[in-house]
Amino acid sequence: MPPESRPPHAQTPFATGIHLLITLFVAASYIPQLIDIGANDRTGNAAISGWYIILLTTSATAHLATRIKNLQSSQAWHSVRHGNLKGFDAFSSLVVFLQAFIHWAAAIILLVFYVSFRTRTPSRNNDDESIISSPPSAVTILAVVLVHAVIVLPFAVYFLHLLTKDPEDLPDSVVFVVSSAYGLLLRITGTLTSLTAAVPQVYLMVTRYRNSGNQFNQGSLSLLGLGLQVVAFLALAGSQGWRMRILPPPPDAPSYWQLYTTGEWWYAFFVISGYAVGWATLAFSQLLVLCVALGLGSRAGALYI
Repeated sequence: MPPESRPPHAQTPFATGIHLLITLFVAASYIPQLIDIGANDRTGNAAISGWYIILLTTSATAHLATRIKNLQSSQAWHSVRHGNLKGFDAFSSLVVFLQAFIHWAAAIILLVFYVSFRTRTPSRNNDDESIISSPPSAVTILAVVLVHAVIVLPFAVYFLHLLTKDPEDLPDSVVFVVSSAYGLLLRITGTLTSLTAAVPQVYLMVTRYRNSGNQFNQGSLSLLGLGLQVVAFLALAGSQGWRMRILPPPPDAPSYWQLYTTGEWWYAFFVISGYAVGWATLAFSQLLVLCVALGLGSRAGALYI
């Protein structure tokens, strides 16, 4: 079926394949970090800030909730829910949700690894504990992430359910206003947590570097994983933004419509329907952590991937 004749929200097999490859890439980008945490029995998760893990996980939760709640992408679920899309067309339209879910699941797995290995007692030869100041406990990390997810995700699913009912059963305007306000809150919190995720990790690395006499010990922090995640999150941002982009107006559309859609294209790509800014800021945070680690490691002459 040619692209112009496909149902709304459905994707071609080629486009769907590209989006799925990006999804797999996002999941695979977490593997080096999981391996380094799991294999480094001596230092466990030393050199990885607990607050950094909290922000990475809560940002992934906020991004997933934003995608679920998003009015534009909810139209795809509406078409599937009411039988307008079936088979491959239904699957291809829901890949936009699958991408955000896989990213969230990978972040949760990283959290589980982090908490599991941080309970191990470090070797007596390891002096990392004297350098790290006031790290959050495992209970604190789990409590913050769990409470955030329990609050954020059910409300997103609830609004998705309300907004995809039959036309005669749609809620009143008050629900739409509350839903829009909630969606704005999710975008703001998700972007802020992504943007600030690097702060505790950079602070920890710089503090350890200074307190150890300008010696850099990256512990279980995987530079390969950071590099892969920078690329993966940028690819995911582009995939989500392009998937939910504003389509060009019909040829017979008024000229003012043409100007309007041209001016709003990037805004929708990054902020509204595509919400590419969420994953782009997360990529920026990982890039900042990577650059600081490379800089400190090159000064100390102790660096490994």
